[in-house]
Formats: sequence, structure tokens, C-alpha cells
Amino acid sequence: MKLAELTHNKYLKTRLAIIFILSGLLILYHLSKVVDLYIAPGITEASPLLLIQSAVRIAIASTLLLVVFGQKRALWGMWIAITALTVTRYILLLQTEPLSGIEFTTYLSYLRGFIFPTIITLCYPTARRENLTP
Repeated sequence: MKLAELTHNKYLKTRLAIIFILSGLLILYHLSKVVDLYIAPGITEASPLLLIQSAVRIAIASTLLLVVFGQKRALWGMWIAITALTVTRYILLLQTEPLSGIEFTTYLSYLRGFIFPTIITLCYPTARRENLTP
């Protein structure tokens, strides 16, 4: 499936634009978080989990870039990296605060990180969805 074959339909163009916009936003967001971690004043020593998070954020940005360029397998990498980031965020949450003082909504707040990737995955053109298979 080539991108040129898909751009003849307005519906597909809209879906590709959504993928491009959301991926661009996520790439900028995650790279800005990495830059903030290393350039922020007052941080002399980051925890190993924060360093892992920054590596995962770079992996998310790179897989999203591949998704924008039409690599279908990059969707799997995106999901693996986003799940890893969510897991590390939950580990940090459980390590830094006692369980009794946290509201239930705090635990669910990190799951909103799955909204944009879900939209990107649903908008991603597939051969079966676009009737490009013979």
C-alpha cells in the first residue's frame, strides 16, 4: 500500500491529517519532556526510573515518526513504548506517595495517555479497510 494510492479519497486525506497532527503533537510533547529533564535547573541527579522514562519517551517519538512515514510495524513499537511509559509512571507514583492519601482518580489519570495513540491506530489506513487487496 503506497501513500500515493491513498491520497485520492478525501476521507483518507482527513485520516492521514489526523495522524500527522496527533503524532506531531505527541512527538513535540515527549521531546520537550526529555529536554526539560536534562536542561531543568536544580536537577543534579535524576533517578534511574526517570532516565528510563526519558529513553522510553525518545522511543515513543521515534516510533511516531515512523508511523507518520507509513511504517505499519511502528504502531506496535508505539504501543509497547507507551505502555512502558505508563508502567514506569505508575511505579513512580507508588514509590513516592503513600497509598492511603491518593484518590482513585489519580491512579486512572495516567490512562489518558492512551487516547491519542488509540485515535492514531484507528485512523491508520490498512489494506483491508481501504479495499486495496486484490
